[in-house]
Amino acid sequence: MAVDRHQNDDLRPYIFKTTDYGKTWTKITSGIPETSFARAVREDTQRKGLLFAGTETRVFVSYDDGASWKSLQLNLPTTPVHDLAIHGNDLVLATHGRAFWVLDDIGPLRQNTGNENQQAFHLYQPSPALRVRGPGRFGRMQIAGENPPAGAIIYFNLKALPKSAQIEILDEQGTDLGG
Repeated sequence: MAVDRHQNDDLRPYIFKTTDYGKTWTKITSGIPETSFARAVREDTQRKGLLFAGTETRVFVSYDDGASWKSLQLNLPTTPVHDLAIHGNDLVLATHGRAFWVLDDIGPLRQNTGNENQQAFHLYQPSPALRVRGPGRFGRMQIAGENPPAGAIIYFNLKALPKSAQIEILDEQGTDLGG
């Protein structure tokens, strides 16, 4: 539950959770600045304990059921996040003054265990991709945001930047699909 007290001159974040159907509540705001009051909090629809919080200045993510929070700002400008929703594999934010913002494919966030930075290389399980053949891109409005790129998107984490790297995509039989 997010509680907004900024109209009482209280800018602190108030996010609470309960595990006993409301009998007791625990405040879970570690990592959120004391001057960034909370407006909304949501749990992921697929991974228990993966939480997202919208505050007056940005969006935050918690991988550990609210015990600690990290900024998930990415390319989102500093703006109030009034509400958020998980729609399929996307995180959708309703902002004040910046319209809607969508983080496409939160699959890697769902798979995050916290050990990825300790490994030399970590490959996240890709989301299913569809191959669509069509007449090409349709015209788009100038004010519209960018859609994710076509094709399969592969997310990975490198502990250190290598001097060189090569990616090979193989089918189940080991045949190179990269051409």
